[in-house]
Parts: sequence; structure tokens; C-alpha cells
Amino acid sequence: MTDRTYRVLVANNRAGIFALAGNEWTVLENTIKEFRSLETDDDGSFGDIDGVVIDSRGFVALAWK
Repeated sequence: MTDRTYRVLVANNRAGIFALAGNEWTVLENTIKEFRSLETDDDGSFGDIDGVVIDSRGFVALAWK
């Protein structure tokens, strides 16, 4: 099993997703999704990690390294 580190990338356009990834991160292209608004939630098992609330359009994707 390979240990990977994952990152959630959020940008206002697709190009921004790849700019955030740079050369260090590999974008999982099938996870790139456009959204109208975005709000995160968690099950509390990681402690109080807060959340993200975006009230405008953008793109979200997963990346790994």
C-alpha cells in the first residue's frame, strides 16, 4: 500500500485548480467538479476542524502527492 497525502483544491476556475497543484501535486481529474456554492461538514472524528463556506461559483478537486 502506498502512503499518499491528499489535498482539497478550491479555485474560481479550472485553470486555478492546476495552478494550485503546481508541480508538487497530481490532480485527480475525475474529481474536478464545478459548484454553485460549497460548504464542508465533518463527522467530528478529527476534532474541531472548522469548515469552509463559499457562497459563489467555483471548482473543487482532489490532488495527491
